[in-house]
Amino acid sequence: MGVGQVSAADKSTALREPSLSLESAFTRGVRNNALAEALVQFFRVSGRVVLARGLKPADFGAFKSANVIVNLLLLFSDGGLPEALVQRKELREDHQAATWWLTVSLTVMISALLYFSAPTLAAIMSMRSLDSDLRMLCLPVLVAGTAATACAKLRRELRFGAIALAEVTSEVTFLVTALLLMAKGFARVCLIAGLACRLSISGLILLFSEPYVPTSRPSFRAAKELMRFSLSAWGARLITTLAFNIDFLLVGALLGNRALGLYVIAWELLRFIPDRLYRVMVRVALPTFARIQDDDRRLAGAYCAMVDKLARFVLPALACAVIAAPELISVVYGTQWSSAAPLLRMLAPGLAMVGLRSGIGSIYYSKGRPEMDIYLNGLRTILIVLTVCVLARQGLKSVCVGMSVVEGAIGLIGQSLVCKLVGSSPTSLVRAVSPALRATLWCAIAAVGVKIVAAATGAPPSVSLAALLAVPALILCFCEFDLIRELLSAKPRPLLGSQIEAQLTET
Repeated sequence: MGVGQVSAADKSTALREPSLSLESAFTRGVRNNALAEALVQFFRVSGRVVLARGLKPADFGAFKSANVIVNLLLLFSDGGLPEALVQRKELREDHQAATWWLTVSLTVMISALLYFSAPTLAAIMSMRSLDSDLRMLCLPVLVAGTAATACAKLRRELRFGAIALAEVTSEVTFLVTALLLMAKGFARVCLIAGLACRLSISGLILLFSEPYVPTSRPSFRAAKELMRFSLSAWGARLITTLAFNIDFLLVGALLGNRALGLYVIAWELLRFIPDRLYRVMVRVALPTFARIQDDDRRLAGAYCAMVDKLARFVLPALACAVIAAPELISVVYGTQWSSAAPLLRMLAPGLAMVGLRSGIGSIYYSKGRPEMDIYLNGLRTILIVLTVCVLARQGLKSVCVGMSVVEGAIGLIGQSLVCKLVGSSPTSLVRAVSPALRATLWCAIAAVGVKIVAAATGAPPSVSLAALLAVPALILCFCEFDLIRELLSAKPRPLLGSQIEAQLTET
């Protein structure tokens, strides 16, 4: 071999090393998110049970109202700039400085707006105590909004360990604060004070994890470069928020509070697993995909691998939820909610597509096309309005069937747009989902078997539900043992899939 010649093996190794490093960072991010989400949900669910026993429904109502208002204001406080910071392939110092100055300025204005508009908001919602509650949250909102740039830099560098620490610590702080104040007799303000501590602690941990203060004034040129993407990203988030809430508003307005309650219960139970997977895996995808945004072949392989991983958890979980729907509803929420079981079954096919399409936004954003998210969710909003308004006359079951069809159609359209963006074929996505069908079939068979045995032995619903959850879960862990081991491994192997490695080793 002459000087300057490189063997195929050396070339393959050279090409694979950067990718393997990126994939390992992706896997570590997924693992950190998984552990953080498990801890957050443990503290949140158990804390909610304890707090609900000592507080009144009105206390939770005021807390929910304040929480919704704060989340909406925080959406306006960053203008999509953190997403622009994560998405850029080449990041300059003036980009970071512009993002910091703009987000801090927007956050200060939003905090001031919250303070002065609190009485008006309280009057509109007919909640006198909301005035003082919202003003109590002004400073925490300022801290949380100021940390937007730090959080974006951590995401860009795939340092999700610090983000996980912030989420878990802030949730523990919320629970401890609320419980202490409730025990001291300050029941009315305990949840709001807990929310204030949650926002403040999370923001402070992010700021200390990635301390950054610009040494230069904001650059108009850098801000303009970021705005080209950030405004589209902000619009996409706004439209997405509307799309995921419009059906609740319409169902309540057209069918009443009882129908809305049943619909919400069925929807939230089905969304629990996909939402957890989104926080664990999908939010790691954008900074990962942004690194390879110009290599369509690798990007297509990475996306198919992520769909594969999502399907391995979403499809078995939803299949078991459909089979165990009556036991799941009656044991968790009580027999008064049993009418939600058939609704859950009707919504399940569409919610399966919602889970599988969770990552499409990461492709749109990484390719610099966030407007595609606006178009897709705009279409989704229009279809939902038409579907609910037309089918409401036939009752809630018809609405659920229609919503399932809408979600399925939007999923197919969204996936086809991804295929066009990265130059892949729909058959590659079908192949990515196929491996999950085996575990789904075995879990479904196990769930049906458990129901037959429970019915034959006359087991109480609680015992039946425990078995319906435990047996399929064990089977799923057995079928996906290698994947779970990689997620929990201290030195994880590449998670983006063998598709990328096969492409990288091509000569």
